[in-house]
Amino acid sequence: RIVTENGEEPTCEYVSHPAGCNGAGIRNQTKVPGTVVVLDGDEIKYSGSMRVRIRGNTSAYAAKKPYKIKLDKKGDMLFRGEDSKYKDKNWILLRYDDLKTMAGLRVNKLIGMQWTPAFTFVNVSFNGEYRGLYMLMEQVKRNEDCRLKVSENGFVLEYDAYWWNEDVYFSGGWNYSQQYTFKYPDDDEVTADQLAYITGYAKKMESSIRHGTYTDYIDVTSFAKWLLEI
Repeated sequence: RIVTENGEEPTCEYVSHPAGCNGAGIRNQTKVPGTVVVLDGDEIKYSGSMRVRIRGNTSAYAAKKPYKIKLDKKGDMLFRGEDSKYKDKNWILLRYDDLKTMAGLRVNKLIGMQWTPAFTFVNVSFNGEYRGLYMLMEQVKRNEDCRLKVSENGFVLEYDAYWWNEDVYFSGGWNYSQQYTFKYPDDDEVTADQLAYITGYAKKMESSIRHGTYTDYIDVTSFAKWLLEI
């Protein structure tokens, strides 16, 4: 159950891809304050203040929009007991009929990926209006306790078809239509030295695949699992 201040709806600007790229995207999403409550029947399992915005790219064009929820205080919206390791500020609501996501999550489990985002199905009420069945899910992000175990000095990157809609991106030199974007650190926290380092590393990694020296740059088992998942 999501209730926003003054019943405000989050909005966004819709943008099209530049020549030579793919997809459609959104920008300038408004972050609307409010409260979120998770109930199991009549029992309140989680309640807290938050900000909600529209998320996604092409998926945001549908009438049934995906959302990102950022809690004001860390919590476990999947109410997995008192273990604090599951607490985080960042959560997402995805359409339940996103079959690619659901299949990918199942494949992750079957092939033994080190971490698969936990989720549950929820019926969403937004300012008193029923919005339908969604997947309430952990966001892909750095969290050494229970999500991506990446140190503060490390990086979380996405091989991103929507790179053109991000502020910071770089190419490994192999494929113009998809480039690398940052999930961690945030765009406004990436230094020039960090960008230079990771760009150089990505180019060496892509080159190593051509030359058969890839074991110097990638964990082969996890990389093969990633290829199966996508």
